[in-house]
Amino acid sequence: MPLERIRAGDNHDKRVSFVQVHQDVYASPGYGYVVIVRRWMKVVEQEVGLADLLLRPEGIAEHRYLESRAGLVAGRRRVVLCRCRDLTVGTDSRVNGAHKRRSQGSRGTIMQKLVQQAIDQLVESGAELGIQVAVYRHGELVVDAVAGVADPDSGRSVTPDTPFYSASTGKGVTATVVHVLADRGALDYDTPIVELWPEFGAHGKNRATIRHALTHSIGVPAVPSDLTVQDLADWDRMCALIAGSEPWWEPGTKTGYHAMTWGFVMGEIVRRATGKPISQVLGQEVAAPLGISDELFFGVPESGLGRLARLDEAPGTAAMMAAVPADMPLLKATPPAVTPSAEYGNNPVVLTSDIPSGGTMSARAAARMYAALLGEVDGVRLVSDGRLRAVTALATADVDQMVGFPVPRALGYNLGRPGADPQETLSAFGMPGMGGSAAYADTATGISFALTKNRFFPGPSAAVNQIGELVAKAATE
Repeated sequence: MPLERIRAGDNHDKRVSFVQVHQDVYASPGYGYVVIVRRWMKVVEQEVGLADLLLRPEGIAEHRYLESRAGLVAGRRRVVLCRCRDLTVGTDSRVNGAHKRRSQGSRGTIMQKLVQQAIDQLVESGAELGIQVAVYRHGELVVDAVAGVADPDSGRSVTPDTPFYSASTGKGVTATVVHVLADRGALDYDTPIVELWPEFGAHGKNRATIRHALTHSIGVPAVPSDLTVQDLADWDRMCALIAGSEPWWEPGTKTGYHAMTWGFVMGEIVRRATGKPISQVLGQEVAAPLGISDELFFGVPESGLGRLARLDEAPGTAAMMAAVPADMPLLKATPPAVTPSAEYGNNPVVLTSDIPSGGTMSARAAARMYAALLGEVDGVRLVSDGRLRAVTALATADVDQMVGFPVPRALGYNLGRPGADPQETLSAFGMPGMGGSAAYADTATGISFALTKNRFFPGPSAAVNQIGELVAKAATE
């Protein structure tokens, strides 16, 4: 959800404007949050260098970045900074040095340096614990950056191949599996689900199609309020619950985020079409051809649990979740016991089970997968050009019934770069994950991007927004 900008009119000499600040925010699927409380703050525009913005030196550590516009002013970018406290903009040698080094080396090398410095600063400041960022451009890996620790107890460092539980970022992986099968003729989006899964037609759902499922339009967003993690691990039980549920709306007439049920619906469609569980199809059709079988999972083999990053709950998480209104539809649909959290994402039952509404991955693996949707990566292309255009086109921009605001979606992916105005970045498609991860690609720039981290916070991901903006700007300069 973009910030709404209101100009102050007569105050042009000081370039002062007012911005609507999202002060209290809660997790949501579309852009990372649902606005609960709003307030107005005065902000002052200041021209700062790219590295100043991205590394956020000590002099402006207390500021919160609210908005960045694309326009360049004498080679410098206009940035809006919140005047939360009476602080002055500072610089340091690392920032100035990074800015000067932009003229050296290839664009990929420069981007790697900028991203590495930015995530190092996030870890050094205590904002993040462990973090990975990977970027492909036109099939080539141009950023593979890591910082911090994967396990705060042992001190084990993050490496590029460390998998992180990344919650709904995994939905983009699930959608990709479906599109690979469709590209090979195993599925058709307009096939009624009951043709593959007859039991799903109960209570008037017989007209629901695979396309409806991909766009969160089938009307079964909720699971029982007493559902447990052990229930999630029982595939047949979950599919029977969903198939037998009454729809909240007639399939195809509305859209609303299916936080937990979506993965089981798509996974069962895949199983019925191929005779194989979705984790096996992922491995055979996506991960193995791309050489990322050890970094991209639904259910992680038990033998691999020791490699995973351990999630750590960020300060303020419990208070934020406790403040979410009890009648919020998204909360009603997904009870606390099965809502992603650090505890949930560290649970071996969750990690080893096929629950394809979430996933476990390295940033490098996720970015590589999206790159292979855009084009060839080391000779591997996941879908054709025509399929890519079809699955990334705007499918719906209706008000999401679970979160209360419009969410532009393609077939299984959200549209719009996280942290940016989706209407201005509709060429970006992918999925964020509750807790702070995200992965997406941009058909306009040829960029694929993924960020994974283990400091779990259910609100908007400042790291994704900041680093995603850095990459987007560096790619076009």
